Amino acid sequence: MFRLFKHYVPHAVVWLALIEFCALLGSAEGAWHLYAAQAGFDAGAFADRWLPVLTFAVSNALAMMAVGMYGTEALRSMGFATARLLAAISLGVIFLSLIGFLLPTATLWRANSIYAMLLAIALLLVIRALLTQSAGADAFRRQNPDIGRRTARRAAEDAVGGAGTRISTGRLCRDGGE
Repeated sequence: MFRLFKHYVPHAVVWLALIEFCALLGSAEGAWHLYAAQAGFDAGAFADRWLPVLTFAVSNALAMMAVGMYGTEALRSMGFATARLLAAISLGVIFLSLIGFLLPTATLWRANSIYAMLLAIALLLVIRALLTQSAGADAFRRQNPDIGRRTARRAAEDAVGGAGTRISTGRLCRDGGE
């Protein structure tokens, strides 16, 4: 477990996010090849389309974080994760349309985007189901690590004045007064 912006994040959640990010990259690339095969043209080199693939993955990954795909409820309940995933992909598409308005060459074509959305939903649901079932709920549980022997209450008492000081409802009180 490591600390990120005053939150303790289990390693399993970080690995899940990285695997899902790779799945988003793969779904955008797969959508490009699917559309190229249907339209009858060569997909070309990846160097020609790395920016649209990356913008699809980044925008949807940010949307997944924004809607709480890595929260405790979404990690424990597949139904909750499905609802959050559909909201995240929808929010990601809105963000992609904004990017497409500002930078037209930085996003996928509309047909590619639809295919990428459908592939991403399918891949992310399969990945989430497989990993949460195989790793178990304990792997994704957020635990408060043992920070030290002194509790926050003792540290506050020592900082204010030591013995005779007590903390009540967020205020410091001396000599038994409320």
